[in-house]
Amino acid sequence: MDITIAIDNIMLGESMASIASTKRVDLCVRAGVDPEDDGAAFTTETSEFMRRLCRELGDYHAGDGRIAAALVDWVARCRDYEAWDALMSGFQFEGRERYVERGRSLFPGTMTAHW
Repeated sequence: MDITIAIDNIMLGESMASIASTKRVDLCVRAGVDPEDDGAAFTTETSEFMRRLCRELGDYHAGDGRIAAALVDWVARCRDYEAWDALMSGFQFEGRERYVERGRSLFPGTMTAHW
């Protein structure tokens, strides 16, 4: 799976957790690793892919409600700055202030002052 396909799938309603899982399984299969046997395989690579995906979503799809919903769900599960910054910098959504408060507690003030 590449970024473009991931974005298309998110626009169709697929969750970012599902995207991450699919990406990890793809990487495992291509490397000949059974994803069931090695739960830690390719987690770093999957995390990097998700950070790039979040940045792409924030940079090129700001304001889209489908993307906002996917990112809201994703940041509830992760502590990745790229995901939080993409959501806080490009989207308005219900409960935003609560998320801003939590994000600012997770990340240093200079990184989140623009939210």
